[in-house]
Amino acid sequence: MPQGNLQFIQLNSGWNADPNVPLPRIELDSGDLLLIFRLNAFQFANFREDDLGILRFVSCTKYHLGGPNDEGWYLGQCRFSKLAPAWGEFYRIQGETFGLASISSTFVKRLSSASLTLATSNRILTMR
Repeated sequence: MPQGNLQFIQLNSGWNADPNVPLPRIELDSGDLLLIFRLNAFQFANFREDDLGILRFVSCTKYHLGGPNDEGWYLGQCRFSKLAPAWGEFYRIQGETFGLASISSTFVKRLSSASLTLATSNRILTMR
């Protein structure tokens, strides 16, 4: 088990995925992976129910869409359940994860960078 050297840096400030029906889908674009999902219009008044967020993972070589739901998270079935600050947020994980129980293919491997686009009805915001 890692010796406390993991850092969880929250990436979603002012946005999050829809907590009930995010409708995530994957698209591939020239070696990049796009994770497209509905934004949380309940918590954030600047979004409408049909607004989308797009996370672009540059040069993604491995991914898995699925994995623990909130029940699995609270039951400790996710490899970061007892380490990450909260369920349902987007984090960049820094530090050595070797030694943590892995869930097959439930990670993105060899990412060179990632960016986020929030495609709303009234603006497009890109974060890197």
